[in-house]
Amino acid sequence: MLNEFLTSTLQIVIVLDVAGVIAWFVLAARRAPAKMAPAVAMTAASPDQPTLWGKLTGPRTQHQWRTADAQPTGQSLEKSLQQLRRVLDGYRSSLA
Repeated sequence: MLNEFLTSTLQIVIVLDVAGVIAWFVLAARRAPAKMAPAVAMTAASPDQPTLWGKLTGPRTQHQWRTADAQPTGQSLEKSLQQLRRVLDGYRSSLA
């Protein structure tokens, strides 16, 4: 009895989901022609009206990447390779 109730409930939920998806597309298709004319005229988003991506990611900040100061390549390369070996050995030992 519980199995039949759950099966019927699942069937109802699936039908409602499909109907919701169909309604979504129908409403989007009906609304699209009215919104297409202003969207075509405006090629770039104005700063006053942020795009959806801008709303999701927040205000844009400029990242300033720091570059390493110039060092003698012979010493720094050997030192960097030794440090890389230590890091890789650490990863290898943690995985083993």
